[in-house]
Amino acid sequence: MGCIFIGLSALLVRSLGVLLTSLGLIGGQLIGSLLLDILLPAPGSVVVAATVLGTLLTLAAIVLATLPWNTPGVLRRR
Repeated sequence: MGCIFIGLSALLVRSLGVLLTSLGLIGGQLIGSLLLDILLPAPGSVVVAATVLGTLLTLAAIVLATLPWNTPGVLRRR
C-alpha cells in the first residue's frame, strides 16, 4: 500500500506541483480522519465542535492558498 501511495504521489507532483499535491494530501487526511471519528468512533471518544470547526478552517485555508492570486484583475485597485 505504501508503494502505491508513493507512486501516485510522484505522478501527482509531476502534474500538479508539490504545493497542490501536499495540500490535497493534507485535506484528504483531515476529511478521512473526521469521517472515521464520526462513523467508527473509538470507545469513549467524542467528536466535539472544535474538531469539526478546525477541520473546516484548515480546508478553507487550503482553498484560499490555491486561488489564482496572480490573475490580472483580481483585487486590483482602480
